[in-house]
Amino acid sequence: MRLLFILLLAYPLGYLLRYIRGKWVRHIYSIVIGVVLQVFMFKEGVLHFWGLGIVVYSIITFVDRKKQPWIVFVVCLAHLSFMHIYRMLFDYGNWSLDETTFLMPLISRLSSLGFVYADGAKDDKLLTKDQIERKVTTKPTIIEILSYISFPCACICGPFFEFRDYIDYIEGKGRYEKIPSCFTFLSKKLIEVLILLAFALVVPTYFKIDQLGTEWLYSKPLIFQYIYFMLTMFGYRTTYYVAWAVNDGAICLSGLSFSRVTKEGEAKFDKIISANAYELETCTVPREGIKHWNCMTAEWLRHYVYERIRPKDGKDPTLATIGTNLVSAFWHGFYPVYYNTFFFLAIVSEIGKDVFRLKHLFTFIPFSINPILRNLLVMTSLNYLCSGMGILEMKKAYAYYKMYYFYWHIVLIVSFIGLRFFLLPKFKQKKNKSKQE
Repeated sequence: MRLLFILLLAYPLGYLLRYIRGKWVRHIYSIVIGVVLQVFMFKEGVLHFWGLGIVVYSIITFVDRKKQPWIVFVVCLAHLSFMHIYRMLFDYGNWSLDETTFLMPLISRLSSLGFVYADGAKDDKLLTKDQIERKVTTKPTIIEILSYISFPCACICGPFFEFRDYIDYIEGKGRYEKIPSCFTFLSKKLIEVLILLAFALVVPTYFKIDQLGTEWLYSKPLIFQYIYFMLTMFGYRTTYYVAWAVNDGAICLSGLSFSRVTKEGEAKFDKIISANAYELETCTVPREGIKHWNCMTAEWLRHYVYERIRPKDGKDPTLATIGTNLVSAFWHGFYPVYYNTFFFLAIVSEIGKDVFRLKHLFTFIPFSINPILRNLLVMTSLNYLCSGMGILEMKKAYAYYKMYYFYWHIVLIVSFIGLRFFLLPKFKQKKNKSKQE
């Protein structure tokens, strides 16, 4: 109930911040209100947030600017890892809302600071377009960092967002100089929340994740098992969709998520969106499905992990994809099932790339059923792998996967090897021959 109270209270508090003038007044308002809400929710746990913020500020102040990015990144992940281990030791296998819940998006925010500040000292020619937009040239003050941590609309379970965007918002610069009305966008968000809430109240009641891997389900016909499994995972996601959508609404009302005005004159508030339910549920490409779930964390991983370790000489980025997914698993915690899930999600993503490169081989599939078939394959893969995270305990997840002979793990491995090391080289060989002729 405390969480729901804070999520709803964030609406008027965020809306009020939109009309407060003076950047330092806005920073102080954000800090004071955010800390009050955090203390109400986490009590002394708030010391973790402020302590980490002060440590990051110290690194930015005293460590050489070129060396800061990965030092800040490692320190943030190390602190989160300590909290994950502590939670496993004293609350193993249970889902509970504690300070670790907020530390996860918080360390994504703070870990990005080292990169954007270091980028601010580089020549623009050495940076990508995205890095130029996000870079910070002047050293963040302790007030700015604590305000960034305590923003009232995202101080409990709020998503990652860029420091540069937040400072521009507080100072009323760039696109935030004149924020239009968000009534239309917020009305659509409310309808979305109500629809998702209806699903969240009904579907998990009849399709329970703890039934996966049970003898009761295994004794049913295979088609029943498949439908039950797919609906169970959909119901599991809806609870996250609802919480995230409610939180996104508060950020929208504050104006921070304002992105642009379209040619038709419609104001878009999609700069900060936690999940795109419709896009995920109807996706036909693995990468799109992954991107539309926990969107802002996916953005953090892309800009501050994948883009930083990806080969710059055009070499195969497969290892960077796997590395990014393993960082994501590390960010989630130390339950072994996380590492199984994210490793195979990287494999699924690579299979999707290879299928796209070899799309000419699949032209025999009628166009009318092609999207449906692709959606079923993608969602089956994602649901199968992520069901382990829902079950959480490796012993139970292993028993569940073993019951089905690890069939989808095997399918994914065989598909990856077949596409990457046999079909793709043959296709490239034929392509090179045709060019020579």
